[in-house]
Amino acid sequence: MKLFFLILLFITSSLSVSAQIRDTISISAKNLETKLIKKGRHSYIVYFKDSVQAPSKNIQIVKINITDKIYNNNKAIAIEQSWERDTIIHSANTILKHSDLSTLYHEYFWKGNKSNIIYDFVNKNIIFNSKTADSIKVKTKENFIKSFKNYNLNWHSDLVILPLLPFKENRVFKINFYDPPSESMEVYYSVIGSDFLTSSLGKKIECWVLEFVVPKKYGGGYQHFWISKKNRELLKEEDLFGKIYRYKLKLNVSEKNM
Repeated sequence: MKLFFLILLFITSSLSVSAQIRDTISISAKNLETKLIKKGRHSYIVYFKDSVQAPSKNIQIVKINITDKIYNNNKAIAIEQSWERDTIIHSANTILKHSDLSTLYHEYFWKGNKSNIIYDFVNKNIIFNSKTADSIKVKTKENFIKSFKNYNLNWHSDLVILPLLPFKENRVFKINFYDPPSESMEVYYSVIGSDFLTSSLGKKIECWVLEFVVPKKYGGGYQHFWISKKNRELLKEEDLFGKIYRYKLKLNVSEKNM
């Protein structure tokens, strides 16, 4: 009898693993629900905590503006980001091809290291508008050229792109992401369940919960995203990097379900 239950357990486990494998899908233009892109202005509050119960610190406001655009004579989506804390600490201007959301243009500024770099994906060219060490220029260019080997999505635009995934219970998404100047990466995001957030008006909002596990070589931790099932808006992000928590909340959504 014990042997029978062991065999049954093995079969059940095998079926479970098989089901997970069958439900892992590679993301490409054909399975992104681009019609769900929310045009217009969106604002998030971003803050950090030393623990879940600790007070918030390093509070920032992120403003995102998403518009239609004609770029290089083709339909495109423009994404402007401004990260503010007393002053603008980071900005990014990204243009994605309308048909498949591949990157056409990406420019960013970081106040911390005074970097300002333009990536022209159409002409495969990089413009360094800030003082940059030659070694960093070489590595940045290498990563840029390598990114053209695969279809990539712009990782810096994840708040816009993640809500477009074809959500389903227990589904795993394999995505090629590229966030200049880093290397392009094949990563996995998992649908780990459903949850409810509460709006400022006390309304319950049912959400998909998406997880990205941060590799140990990058410090370990996770990123969790709450995406409304009805409107496909990314409403909340909770990250754990090492021992530091980071939250992003779309304005009008509370951090916790009261």
